[in-house]
Amino acid sequence: MAKQLYGAEGVNINDSWYIRQDNRYYAYYLQYPSDAPEDGRWNQQSIGLSVSDNLLDWEYKGTVLAPSVECWCNKGLATGSTVEKDGMAHMLYTGNGWNGKDGLGLAVSRDFIHFERVGDGPVIRRDDPFLFPYRDGFLKCRILADPYIYPVPVDGYYYVFINCYAIDRPIGSRGCIAVMRSEDLISYQPYDVALLSDSFDRLETPQVWYQAGKWVMYFGAVKAREENGAAKDYAYQNLIYLSDEMTGGYVETEGSVLYLPDGVDFYIGKAVEISENDAVFIANVYPGGGRGLYHIQLQDGGVTITEQTELKETYYHEQ
Repeated sequence: MAKQLYGAEGVNINDSWYIRQDNRYYAYYLQYPSDAPEDGRWNQQSIGLSVSDNLLDWEYKGTVLAPSVECWCNKGLATGSTVEKDGMAHMLYTGNGWNGKDGLGLAVSRDFIHFERVGDGPVIRRDDPFLFPYRDGFLKCRILADPYIYPVPVDGYYYVFINCYAIDRPIGSRGCIAVMRSEDLISYQPYDVALLSDSFDRLETPQVWYQAGKWVMYFGAVKAREENGAAKDYAYQNLIYLSDEMTGGYVETEGSVLYLPDGVDFYIGKAVEISENDAVFIANVYPGGGRGLYHIQLQDGGVTITEQTELKETYYHEQ
């Protein structure tokens, strides 16, 4: 059984994301008091940090970003993504506000620990629907949460994969991962639709990397049905889809559903170390955090996952 990797006493964590900088690993994650009621934890979530030199031994650094009465995101925070740009950490995070200013906010840090918010509102608002180029037309989407910034600029742009609703589709088949791009991580333009689902209502916490000649997309998929005019979640899966292109065309393949080899049930994880044929994956078990290190390997278009601890050099594919 894989061990708990990081966390703090009296705190539950989930939805981690990672960055490697100067040979140190930074694990950012959502955290909330372990005694918080399940239906109230969303209003208490902040972003915590642990650091490691080897992905095995971690030091808790505390809270790096929290909701505040002075801030637009005064209701709670949710999943984000962190990249290095111009020598600084840039964190795109999900923010919720009692004042209706919901969306994706930006915070920056010189040391990857102490963050300052940029501006007095979200850089991408949730209440504004966007039209994304899709096939021969456009798909109208509403931003939900969970941005993932591909860490290497391509042709001068950062590409951001976002959990969205396709708002003209019925409950149960609204799940969409849309792509925006930005030169400065402040101003964004709709660019593409990476995946539109007929089977899932939400496609959460996407991540994209290049491995074994394929673009790989991990995401957590939520099934929902309509009850009394609202969506009722009833099933969750961890999935990997593949594509020949970075921003679109992702499809299910044999072995797309991820299961951990030790039989532990999990929901949400991230690839941390990526090499040509292998990716080290950290799985999150709720409530908790990183449950252990696993390897994802692509063979003949299928996916295998094994528990290991050997680490390899990270690289990201540049087009």
